[in-house]
Amino acid sequence: MSPTLSIGTALSDGIDRLNTRGGLTLLAVLALLQVVTQVALNSLFEDLTAGSLPSRPRRARTRSRSRYPRASPASSRSSRSR
Repeated sequence: MSPTLSIGTALSDGIDRLNTRGGLTLLAVLALLQVVTQVALNSLFEDLTAGSLPSRPRRARTRSRSRYPRASPASSRSSRSR
């Protein structure tokens, strides 16, 4: 064996090993472990931060609720009188 690392060969061998029954089982177990870990961490931090964080971000008060306000009444009156 040569002392250099062939990335292409290493990746190819790894994919070949994952395509076996044992490799697919390993992938399924790791995916399940990640889901369980994520749910546990989310639950833990939800319990720890209960009541200390706002339930939703506060918005700055603006005159108009719409981001793009409608035309002012003065401009609509001038178009009706024509």
